[in-house]
Amino acid sequence: MMLTETAEGMGSETYDVRHWAKEALNVRESDIKSFTAGTKGVTVARKAAILVPCASPGHIPGGTYSLSVVVDLRKHEESGKPEVRQDLIDLAVNAARFSHQKAKCDLPSRLPR
Repeated sequence: MMLTETAEGMGSETYDVRHWAKEALNVRESDIKSFTAGTKGVTVARKAAILVPCASPGHIPGGTYSLSVVVDLRKHEESGKPEVRQDLIDLAVNAARFSHQKAKCDLPSRLPR
């Protein structure tokens, strides 16, 4: 498999954004670069992840929820090049937008247009 995308809901009170970024990308914090999208957008050479606000308190039992969307390029010779990284970010933004819509989130996604 060359590319994977995952989207999962998570209670917003149960995570620290820095910890989420390290876990989502499975790397050291010093390797992570941020970009503007959702609550937090992060990337490394072959991965991009976005934390997207989704459900306000009362919309889903248990509090406020966010979506964690991760795009992972498994194999690619040029995966470290800046244009490949930007393509992954664009793909992650589109995947986050799709997931936000399908999840019927009631909070604004804060994703770029």
